[in-house]
Amino acid sequence: MPTIDYPLTAAYQPAAGVPLVPVLLVELIRGGQSARAVGVVDSGATITVFNPEHAEILGIEDVREGQPERVSTQGGPVDYYAAAGRMTDMGAVRPKL
Repeated sequence: MPTIDYPLTAAYQPAAGVPLVPVLLVELIRGGQSARAVGVVDSGATITVFNPEHAEILGIEDVREGQPERVSTQGGPVDYYAAAGRMTDMGAVRPKL
């Protein structure tokens, strides 16, 4: 079976009400605006979701102006609004000691 090696190891930390999840420092980019955030890694996700507060920093005044979409999650369906942008990883978040 082929294997893929990743050059980055993600730290596990408490986040989003879950005891330990893999997290990375990311930069969200839209046009000339950017915002840094701690992102929870979900290796099965097909979309990236972020808070409305990050949308404001990226120049999105009202997230509801985006394309309404629905995604299925382990906890059930979730409605969201899609907006174009990109994200880059800035490396592992160092564990809090």
